Amino acid sequence: PEIQPPPDAQPTALATWREVVAFVSGRDAMLHGHLRHSTHLVAFAPLRVEIRVDRGGLPGLTRRLETLLRRETGQDWTVHASTAEGQPTLAEQGAEIIEFHRAAAEAHPLVRAIFARFPDAVMGAVTDHSLDDYGLPPEEASSAVLAPDLEFAPLDAELVDEDDLDANDDR
Repeated sequence: PEIQPPPDAQPTALATWREVVAFVSGRDAMLHGHLRHSTHLVAFAPLRVEIRVDRGGLPGLTRRLETLLRRETGQDWTVHASTAEGQPTLAEQGAEIIEFHRAAAEAHPLVRAIFARFPDAVMGAVTDHSLDDYGLPPEEASSAVLAPDLEFAPLDAELVDEDDLDANDDR
């Protein structure tokens, strides 16, 4: 049977797994939570999703996701369960990136100097405002190397003595 979109529905182009999960967020909060925290993407193509759900995941998750996508987009989505490992969950991916940024911040010489001077100091939450709601870089930049964009001199930079700096230097 042909699936008919709701009368006011516009065809929705969901081109990535994150777009699918974000699309679900405003429509089914329980499903959205399980997609973020207990669902591993195995394969994705527009209108076709293959996922592995952790034990303890939402019963009937694949059917529920497929039904929601078909109903809300008016398109013939298929969602299949898989036993393949798949990618880490979106929550796991986001936590890994935050941990990477935290480790980079803790290793920075300025931060290390502060901790040396104030041994009882505690580093607060590390926040990267360039990340999306899932703690991940924008998808168009996700293939780039995940290196922090710090505005400090490189660790191997030569130190400059102030006496070497001459405002009247004609070089």
